[in-house]
Amino acid sequence: MRTTSQFLIINATEIGVMPNSQIRKTFLAQPNRLIMKNKTLTGNPNFSIILPGNCQASCSFCCWKFQTTPRRYVDHLRRTLNKLPPEFKRVTLTGGEPTLSGYLGVTVDVLRDSRDWDAIVLSSNGAKLGDYTDLDIDHVNLSRHHYDPKKISRIFNTSEIPSDNDVIDIIDKFNRAGIDVTLVALLCDQFAIGQIIEYIKYARMLGASAVTFRTNCHDNSIKAPKEMKWVSNYNTNDRWSCEACRIWTQIIGGMRVQWKAAKAEPSRIHGIPYELILQQNCKLTTDWAGKDEWKSCECKQKDKHAVPKTTEHRAAEHTIINTHSPADYRCGCAPRCG
Repeated sequence: MRTTSQFLIINATEIGVMPNSQIRKTFLAQPNRLIMKNKTLTGNPNFSIILPGNCQASCSFCCWKFQTTPRRYVDHLRRTLNKLPPEFKRVTLTGGEPTLSGYLGVTVDVLRDSRDWDAIVLSSNGAKLGDYTDLDIDHVNLSRHHYDPKKISRIFNTSEIPSDNDVIDIIDKFNRAGIDVTLVALLCDQFAIGQIIEYIKYARMLGASAVTFRTNCHDNSIKAPKEMKWVSNYNTNDRWSCEACRIWTQIIGGMRVQWKAAKAEPSRIHGIPYELILQQNCKLTTDWAGKDEWKSCECKQKDKHAVPKTTEHRAAEHTIINTHSPADYRCGCAPRCG
C-alpha cells in the first residue's frame, strides 16, 4: 500500500478478502481512503459531466432528464474540478446531447486548464457534431444504433440525425485532427441474425475506428448479450469483469469490436460509489439520477492529515471503487444513455 495525495490506495487483492462489514468499519475510521479496484495501484476511475442543455432525440431507454442550470455555471465547474481527487484522470462529456449545449466549448477549455487528463471523451448522437471537429478532445463515441436510416430515426425518435454522408465527413475531420471515433449501438432488439456483421461493415464504411455494442443498463444484468452468439466464430481476445460491468473484445473484419454489459446504478446496488457525475444543476453525485450527492471534506479540514469526525454515511461518500479498465473510455462505458 502507498499514499497518493490524501488517499490511501488499496490493492484489489486486499479488498477481495474483506467482508462488507469490515470495509464499512475501515472507512468509518479513515473516511479519506480511496479504493481503486483495479489490476494496478493507480487505477483510473471515471468522471462524467452531463452538460447543460437539451436533446433533439427521445430514446425510450434514455435516463436523461432536463435540469435547471445555476448561474455562473463555469465558476461551479471550476470549483468542482478543484475538489475532484487527483486520481480522476479521464472525463466523459455527455448529455442530453452535448453538441446542443452552449457550454461544450468552454467546458473543454476549463478542463484543459484544470489538470493533465489521460482522456477527454465526447459522447454524442451527432446532432451538431460537425460544428465541433476542432474541439480539443481525445476521443468521440458516436451513437448510431443501426445502419438502416429508418431504424435509426425510429430508435432516436427523431429525423434530426446526421446522414451517412455527413457522418463520413465528420469522422474524416476528426481523424485528420488525430481523434478516433467509435460507433456505439445500444442493443434493443433492433438487429437480426447476420446484421451484426453488416453493422460492422457499415462502421468501417463510415470511417469509424471501432464498434461498441452495449446492453440496456436498466436491465441490471452483466450477462453476455444474446447477439454475441451470432459472431461466436470470432475469438474473444480479452475480457474485463467487475461487479458493475463486463466487457468482451473481438476483432471482426479488421475492426475492433467491444461488447459491454453494465448495471445502471452500481453505487446504489453495492453501497459504495463507483464513479462521479457532475449534473446539469452542478451537483456532484455518485449516481446518474442525481440523488446521491458526493462532497469532498478537504475544504472543511484545517489539518489535511486529520481524520474528521463523521458518520458512516459520510465515510462511504469518500470512498470510490474503480470498475473500469484503462481502455474503457474507448467503448463508451461511462454514459448510461445512448
